[in-house]
Amino acid sequence: TSEDIMNKITDKRKDCFYMIKQLHDNIEKNANNALKKYDLTMMQLGALMRLNKDGGGECTLKEFEKLLHLAQSTTAGIVKRLEQKKFVECFGDPFDKRIKKVRITAEGIKLCSIAAVDMEHAAKKYTKGISKEELNTFVNVIIKLCENADS
Repeated sequence: TSEDIMNKITDKRKDCFYMIKQLHDNIEKNANNALKKYDLTMMQLGALMRLNKDGGGECTLKEFEKLLHLAQSTTAGIVKRLEQKKFVECFGDPFDKRIKKVRITAEGIKLCSIAAVDMEHAAKKYTKGISKEELNTFVNVIIKLCENADS
């Protein structure tokens, strides 16, 4: 019956989101283990890489929150830890002392370059046996899921 078909589709959809969560957890665990040598977490490295690439290396804390899609307190904690590790530096805006800015350091840029190579190796591991067409379809579906989540 059509009801049975809909139930199967619903079950597969639930399984799919569970599998996405499992995949994320596995990627995060492996990344965090690999990042121990830098005393970093995947979240911290992700923030550093966003600042380097999408933030142009420097932005206000408010802009950084928006880039990361995180709460102010979470962003402030990440920035504080990255600053303690000398990967970013914080400073006041010269024209408006109420505005706090964050800038990636040379050490942070160097780490992003090293991490990009490591991430490429990890991506090859996870996409082994997947054709370019399948990967393209997967990426497009993930993009749509993210867009739907933001709307």
